[in-house]
Amino acid sequence: MTNRLYFFANIGNWKKNPIGGGQTSARRVIEGFRQMGIEIIEVDRHWNVLTSKVGHFIENSFYATINTAELFFVLLFGRRSNSAMFHISYSASLLPLEFINGVLACMLGYKTILYLKGGKLEDTIKGLHGLKRWIFKKNLDMRSLVLFEGESDIERVKPFTKSRLVYFPNYIFEKNIPQTQPVKLKDYIGICHFGRITEDKNVHLVLDAFEILAEKYNNIRLTLVGGLSGKGGNKKYYDMIESRCKNSKYANRIFRIGQSSQAYIADMLSKNHIFLFPTADPCEGQSNSLNEAMAQGVVPIVSDFHFNKTIVADNRLVVKGFDAKDYAEKISDLIESNLLEDISMEMWNRIKNVYSFERVNKRICNEIKGV
Repeated sequence: MTNRLYFFANIGNWKKNPIGGGQTSARRVIEGFRQMGIEIIEVDRHWNVLTSKVGHFIENSFYATINTAELFFVLLFGRRSNSAMFHISYSASLLPLEFINGVLACMLGYKTILYLKGGKLEDTIKGLHGLKRWIFKKNLDMRSLVLFEGESDIERVKPFTKSRLVYFPNYIFEKNIPQTQPVKLKDYIGICHFGRITEDKNVHLVLDAFEILAEKYNNIRLTLVGGLSGKGGNKKYYDMIESRCKNSKYANRIFRIGQSSQAYIADMLSKNHIFLFPTADPCEGQSNSLNEAMAQGVVPIVSDFHFNKTIVADNRLVVKGFDAKDYAEKISDLIESNLLEDISMEMWNRIKNVYSFERVNKRICNEIKGV
């Protein structure tokens, strides 16, 4: 039985707030495994901060070497019996690192588990050929277990390997899910968006859709929460969003808040009705923001991008393309049909029954212990 994991991932400094969804997710996984009695030996992978092509290449290459050396020495002096090397990765450009560290762990006598997260795997598979295809297949074949954040990715990977493939979605801890259905105020309709203020998240589209709706409904208001991304943030785009919030015709109904604590986010979500999420971020997987919003009974309106459609599991909430009019029309239809309260309960129940800690963690821990 496997009861110890040498955990290689972008974890960050536990004394500081996590940077981005990757660190948030890695820490959640560690916490969940430890609660099930699995010992975790952490090996942190560096979070790259340089954004230029040359700078990113140099930083990435340097720390990939350093982090691999750190992993080697930890494994070299580690315990082989009832242990495995657990690697959280995101495929695409990280494929060589996954492969090298997998080979390294196997050579040192360890079983290996790979957890593929984010939305880039689909694009990676489409571009496979030659040596890259061979590395991808061998990388999977050496694993005792491969976990996937996206359930749809399992079908894409099946033709490449006979390794065990298991769905491991992001989850919400029960303490962060209201015990009873969240009750929303009825004297206004609150639309919200929170997360990094970046072009890929289409935050401008959130503003566009809100202004279309504000022209039609006097009781619509928008809460926009988030700061400039520490990695790859476009200050011009960020400043444009700030200016639009201040100078909008409906500025008195826009509440613009910077980067905030989880406690504030939970309180903010409890006071809003709709989470507008038109993301087109190439790295987008199962969004932590989407999970958190649904847990609070906030009705998500999402782009048909990567895992969004399967997470919400309701076509009434999914928009094809990135035209603000389509998002506004979708929201208007829900308002006019008086469906917000019913769908709010549907989303709250979906998180409890499919994406809660109790529903996911025990199953995954049993898979790991069986390796």
